[in-house]
Amino acid sequence: MFKYISVFLLIAGCTQIDSAKELEKGLRLYRADSLTESINALTKVISLNDTCYTCLFYRGLAYKHLEQFDNALKDFNSLVTI
Repeated sequence: MFKYISVFLLIAGCTQIDSAKELEKGLRLYRADSLTESINALTKVISLNDTCYTCLFYRGLAYKHLEQFDNALKDFNSLVTI
């Protein structure tokens, strides 16, 4: 039983670490003006945590800069409803 709990905690911990790294990557790409790549990285984090304010905000900004206004509006509206 303990073996299975340990494996579960290890997997859960990796997911959190991967999310943090992917968030950092998304923000770094946004600042480097690699907007499509930033959107991809932030979308991965949002798929794991759909209430990530930072992810939704920066992905919305990236969509806005790419003139994908419908997608930007969806992300900004999601921020208001969280």
